[in-house]
Amino acid sequence: MRPFITIFTRSCAPHADQTGQAALELLEAGIFGEPASVAVRPNFEIDSAHQGQEGVMKARQAVSEGRPYAMAFVDMRMPPGWDGLETIEHLWEADPDVQVVICSAHTDYDWSEVVDRLGHSDKLLVLRKPAEPIEVLQCATALSRKWENERLVQSLVGRLEEDISARTRGLEAANRQLRHLATHDPLTGLPNRALLDDRLTQAIAQADRDKRSFAVLVCDIDRFKRINDSLGHRAGDALLQEIARRLTSVVRAADTVARIGGDEFVLVGSSLADGADALQFAAHAIEALAAPVRIDGIDIHTSPSVGVAVYPDDGASIESLLAHADAAMYSAKQQGRGHAARYVSGMHAGAEDHVQLESELHIAVALEQFELTTNRKWTPEPARCAAPRH
Repeated sequence: MRPFITIFTRSCAPHADQTGQAALELLEAGIFGEPASVAVRPNFEIDSAHQGQEGVMKARQAVSEGRPYAMAFVDMRMPPGWDGLETIEHLWEADPDVQVVICSAHTDYDWSEVVDRLGHSDKLLVLRKPAEPIEVLQCATALSRKWENERLVQSLVGRLEEDISARTRGLEAANRQLRHLATHDPLTGLPNRALLDDRLTQAIAQADRDKRSFAVLVCDIDRFKRINDSLGHRAGDALLQEIARRLTSVVRAADTVARIGGDEFVLVGSSLADGADALQFAAHAIEALAAPVRIDGIDIHTSPSVGVAVYPDDGASIESLLAHADAAMYSAKQQGRGHAARYVSGMHAGAEDHVQLESELHIAVALEQFELTTNRKWTPEPARCAAPRH
């Protein structure tokens, strides 16, 4: 934006004669490093107003048009109407950035009063009348240059703030994505084991507070490995995504569906009255997966085996609830595809015995405690004596 000078006075400075103008041009040439023969003239556009009200109106209009004034010379006495101080106060209300030069030979105000009303502003200079042309030019050049620099700094700061805001928004979005990835399964978008533990902790606290029960369902997809091996991992992933969508459709907003690995899903049903309600909840999940899933032109029929554990009857901790629901799921799988079973005491004993036996076998192998035996009865051969040599 080109700088402007607004003059709110009837006679701001006397006109320079040819001698004064020539000296001024030589001085300017020396300051700006130009050859003395080149006339250097400041590039100012000047508006004037005879009264403060008129000047403030022009300043307000200039701001609204996007061409604000750089500075204003204001006479302290402009009868009738506003005096210089009142004019400056209104001028800074219209344009807080405009630089001001007070032109005064006599004033009705003490300078301490000027400071009290206008403050120690760095946008304010005092010029005694009558002023020399070089004084006017110096004020105009210095303050308009200062005005330009301030606008440049404001523009740079504004762009910097926009850049910082954009980067901050980007970082916040990245952090949200990282938090989501840390707590959700990347394939299905369902909560993972970390978030499931948090949801179960909240469910236990709420159940204890409200004296209610909730159910934990472990769903394992029947024959998923065969489907995955025969049709490929891409088809297996598509099937898992559709299963996740269907399971999510049968739960309430307060419930949770999580994928904890492979083809195993966990459902947390809140505020269930008893085990019968929990089994009904499992039946809804089985029904949701009954319809075939069409992938690559093939209708894939699948079903879940569901194990149910109810808090607090079937477990008082996250670990016990999940372990007992998992044991019930294996019991349901033994009944055939698409079945649900609630945990009963002793279900997990077989699994624990299997794990214990496997552990003991590993130890026995490491200690070389195995002996090779055969079922056929072994009879030692009679000793043979060599014939005596003669």
